Amino acid sequence: MNTEGILINISRGEVLHESDLYHSLKSGSIAFAAIDTWFNYPSKDTPAVFPSKKHEYHLLDNLVLSPHRAGFVEGSFPHLDDAIENLNRCYLNQELINKISLTDKY
Repeated sequence: MNTEGILINISRGEVLHESDLYHSLKSGSIAFAAIDTWFNYPSKDTPAVFPSKKHEYHLLDNLVLSPHRAGFVEGSFPHLDDAIENLNRCYLNQELINKISLTDKY
């Protein structure tokens, strides 16, 4: 990939090397990524987590994250409408919807 490259991963996090992706995004080696897979997932005991224990992905402005929401069957998953809307907005360089605050306590 080059500096204009956009990576989209809707499969499994294991197909990406966590550190390489982070450093490529942070340095601008690739332009953007949209990933539907995290490297650190919420659990019943820890429902509010960041996407990685190793890197501050949540601080990058050239990354869209969604936690396993890419599966789609028309009419069956209306919660995906917001994710699709945000991908379109990102492409058009528009303000994203449903942003979360990284400073608010859960």
